[in-house]
Amino acid sequence: MKSYQMYRFIPIMLLCVCLFTGGCSQNKDQPSATHNQTPATEAASHTDHTPQVLTPQADGTKTFTTDTAVIDISHTQEGYIMAKYTGSNAKPKLQLTGTDGITYTYSLYKDYSTFPLTSGDGTYQVGVYENVSDDRYTTLLSETFSVTLTDPLKPYLYPNQYVNFTADSLPVAKAEELADGASSGGTAIGLKLNSIYNDYIEVDNDKISQIEFDFYYGIAKTNSLNTTLYGSMTYGDYYTSYMGYKTSQSDKSQEYSTDYTWYDFFANSAVSTIKETKALLKDADANGFTYDNEDADYDEFIGKLKDAANKADTSYSDYLKQMFGKRATEKRVKEFLKDYLKSTAYQEKLTETLAASDSEVSAYYEDNKDTYDKFEYRMFKVKAESSDSSDMANAKETANSFASGVSSELDFINQCRKFAEAGDDTYADDAASLVTETKKSNIEEACADWIASSDRKEGDLTVIEDDDNTCFYIVYYISRSYDGSDDDAIKSTLLNQKYSEYIKKYTDEYSVNVKKRFSYK
Repeated sequence: MKSYQMYRFIPIMLLCVCLFTGGCSQNKDQPSATHNQTPATEAASHTDHTPQVLTPQADGTKTFTTDTAVIDISHTQEGYIMAKYTGSNAKPKLQLTGTDGITYTYSLYKDYSTFPLTSGDGTYQVGVYENVSDDRYTTLLSETFSVTLTDPLKPYLYPNQYVNFTADSLPVAKAEELADGASSGGTAIGLKLNSIYNDYIEVDNDKISQIEFDFYYGIAKTNSLNTTLYGSMTYGDYYTSYMGYKTSQSDKSQEYSTDYTWYDFFANSAVSTIKETKALLKDADANGFTYDNEDADYDEFIGKLKDAANKADTSYSDYLKQMFGKRATEKRVKEFLKDYLKSTAYQEKLTETLAASDSEVSAYYEDNKDTYDKFEYRMFKVKAESSDSSDMANAKETANSFASGVSSELDFINQCRKFAEAGDDTYADDAASLVTETKKSNIEEACADWIASSDRKEGDLTVIEDDDNTCFYIVYYISRSYDGSDDDAIKSTLLNQKYSEYIKKYTDEYSVNVKKRFSYK
């Protein structure tokens, strides 16, 4: 699939479910079903929705200890360990490394805290460390232990230091509410959770799930960071260099502006991408677009993701999560990716239909000649000693004296040598005062309008005062020209304008409801 650079580039609910799927049971004391009530409806009527919150325990059966620290590993089969620190160090830490090689760092307190064994079965390394100074720590305790879980979900079912809850916590109460009316075995729970899960935002009254939104967030963010600003600089370079954006920090933790985070910024871009994708798909269907390369484009995109994961020295599954959110798997994002690829393929077809004709390019150039023409002129600057009126008057007198001796281009060259400061041999070169192939945008601001004037003709001469820079310019006009080198840029500009107008007939009509999850502008 071709890349296209106009707009786009191809670059704890589980807890709530698990709390109840195993804790819902039929009331055995109720009468059996009658001819008016099926067993299924009976079960639904008598499901117990009381929260079954698991509570971690430090039994002391198996421990690692020092005078000031205790690590209790009595319940590793349940997916957790517990630890406390009773010493006087101000910043004690616990580190836990599982079979996946990922090290988690936690704070320790005088009361027991719970730490999940999320790496699954295998050997773990655990250590307790005391702060010496700044970021330097000394080892107080270091041990290894083996884990065999009774259930791979167990590490996620107990409250821990980062996800702490009790039977009285609001999430637990919400889970009980969601479970109300469950038919059996958590079926209705899943359906109700799914309805909430699929309502992160709404675009044109369509519910957009968290997974789908995260996918487009990743697309929009990648596009934003990789779009060329000017030259070889990308917006990503600009954001990091001039706006303080840090790729090492979460977007939500960084302020883009007052009351507006970088997450808000990229989330707004994601909404725009969703709207544009919906518009393209709608127009594609309306015009009978056939996407013949769907499978090939999909396989190519996935292949590039896998290559990128290898280059980043990370697993494919982890790379997907880095790109498209922590819930992302290939299976979960496949539908969204195919929609996006189809919309991109249709956009490429639109570019052929909307491409600017030669006559449109010519007309646009005529209306914007000052932007694209290149100018040739000579210039000499007389700098005042200061902004004082008397110094400016002296500089003006010098500039006027220079100009009075110019009746030809050769005169201008000779005057440059005559009026150059003593010892300045710059103007020994005839071309020193000559400016060629220069667009209006690159001309000194004080001189630009005079040089680009439509009635300017060869041999025109003027003296221009520049108060901001406390100087006077003597300018000799030679010519302006256009060589057609910007025709492609004009075509791109016209295409973008026509595409924007075309797609706005859809996007301007789309309502957006973000449900206060980010600041939408």
